[in-house]
Amino acid sequence: MIKYWMLVVCFYWCQALACAQTLPFTIVLGNDCHLGLMDEHGKELLPKTYATIDVESVGNAYLISTRVKQTAAFFLYQGEKMIELPYPVVERFNDRLLKVGNGDQYGLINTDGKGIAVINYQSIASAGVEAAITQLQNRYGVLNVDGKVLLANKYEAVQYWEGTGFWMQKEGVYTLHDEGGLLKQTTAYTAVQVPKGSWSLCAVAQKGKWGLVNKTATIVVPLKYQQIRFFEAGIIATQHIDGQWELWTADGKRLSEERFETVQTCGQVGCMVKKGKKHGVIASTGKFKLPLQENLLVYINKHCLLEQQGTAWKVIDLNTQKQLDIAFDAYQYQHNWTGVLVQINQQWGWMNFDGQLILLPAYSDVSVIDDKTILVTGTNKKLGAISTTGQQLLPMEYIAIVPKGKVYKVKQTNTSWFYVDKTGTRKACQVY
Repeated sequence: MIKYWMLVVCFYWCQALACAQTLPFTIVLGNDCHLGLMDEHGKELLPKTYATIDVESVGNAYLISTRVKQTAAFFLYQGEKMIELPYPVVERFNDRLLKVGNGDQYGLINTDGKGIAVINYQSIASAGVEAAITQLQNRYGVLNVDGKVLLANKYEAVQYWEGTGFWMQKEGVYTLHDEGGLLKQTTAYTAVQVPKGSWSLCAVAQKGKWGLVNKTATIVVPLKYQQIRFFEAGIIATQHIDGQWELWTADGKRLSEERFETVQTCGQVGCMVKKGKKHGVIASTGKFKLPLQENLLVYINKHCLLEQQGTAWKVIDLNTQKQLDIAFDAYQYQHNWTGVLVQINQQWGWMNFDGQLILLPAYSDVSVIDDKTILVTGTNKKLGAISTTGQQLLPMEYIAIVPKGKVYKVKQTNTSWFYVDKTGTRKACQVY
């Protein structure tokens, strides 16, 4: 039974980490619902005494965070060795460093335990892989990952521009410094909006008007817009004073001569736009992936787009720009799911982003109870559970279900509450 649970728990943990590598250990569940850690040879690394165990990779090492009631403990697993870390708070900082502290002040250590930044900062935030933004006495500065001060803690705010440097605010205005801390350009701006990811342009403002500058802080799109938005597909939208949006390429060239009332993301495929009563999807090339038309469009994820046709919803594959065969009456979706709940003939099922039914419509009602679990009601009026990855977790035989970490607190007709694992096997839990 324990071997089976090792596989089940490892699967869910790997999915949460999005990890593809072979893991050197497994989270194991004891009969009393406490958790432990076992290496790939079956050797116990941590006893089964913990209420929670969370794992994050840090380069070639792993940060292991545990909790028993209100007490937290942290470990670093590296080179087949488990080392307890003597800090009240430990967090992954990047692939080389750990953020450590006491809850009020923080510092940095590397995975060898060497101190990089002393524990006296109010906050420390990552700036790419080579630097850290620090806060000391309500003033901000920048360190590199070796602990060298690049910019002293004398600034009111700081924003990191990936691959370019730091916008540092002093006396209410921002100036741009390179990644070594040197001033790049003396032109000052009252506001800055740095896009996430590797962009060659950044939004800046003076007197409430926004424009775009390149990596040398040279203006490439004039400062005359109400606001600016950056989209994952490499499209930039600027809003005129009348509320209309204009589209630009990632390097500041005009994408389209048309203006739109709304612009929304379609992931890496493009942007969903609205003009009058018509909706469409435009790519970063300026061509329409889906021409403007009057049916309502809803972007879900990746290449999956929903189109409302009368009272029915249809699925459009944005990669092929083709409509798929499936149709449904209603849907539910949250951004961290790997599929969509769809209702067909008053019964709910689970559809993946390719328009395939993974769980056939068989549930009269559905209810999201946490970020990983959906409560489902069968035709027998009994409750079961499915995951937000579209897997059946618990059979339809309960009158109440409450997720509790790696197990479920459940109740059947004429029974008291008891605990089961994801296979429905009873557990004598003493944790909750």
